[in-house]
Amino acid sequence: MGEDTRALQPYEIIEYEGQEARRYPDGVIRSTKGYVLSLPPDVARELERRRRAIGEERAREGIMKGTQSDTPEDAVMKIVRARAIVAITDQGRPGNDAAKLVLQAAGYLNPEKTVQVSGEVNHKVAPQLPQDYLDYVRRRAAKEVIEGSFIDEDEG
Repeated sequence: MGEDTRALQPYEIIEYEGQEARRYPDGVIRSTKGYVLSLPPDVARELERRRRAIGEERAREGIMKGTQSDTPEDAVMKIVRARAIVAITDQGRPGNDAAKLVLQAAGYLNPEKTVQVSGEVNHKVAPQLPQDYLDYVRRRAAKEVIEGSFIDEDEG
């Protein structure tokens, strides 16, 4: 009955922003009711990483179940194949969105990448096109400037 239980507590009692709180060994500070008041950055990053990993795993499971596939890779292939058909047959917005998804899956679309278009200026390219095509566009633009025309007669 008269036993001191403070040594058994996994936290220390502190005052945090004018109220009694508990600081745990990992640095988390909670109210006396258990609400999180403060998280150290490393703990917050780890919790966010775990939360994302769980969400990604659930998404993979849902995709595999929805496409009736045995592996996530097969599921992605089925989705990309279906979107490729829409991209080819639909000329409206759904077709454009499907084309964007297919190009992203194939590695041809990277909206974060910038390309050197002129000697000094970097331009965002949206959608990011294959490098061969960008090189062709640059060569053609340079040729048009030199020849003083906007249409290349031998190509068009």
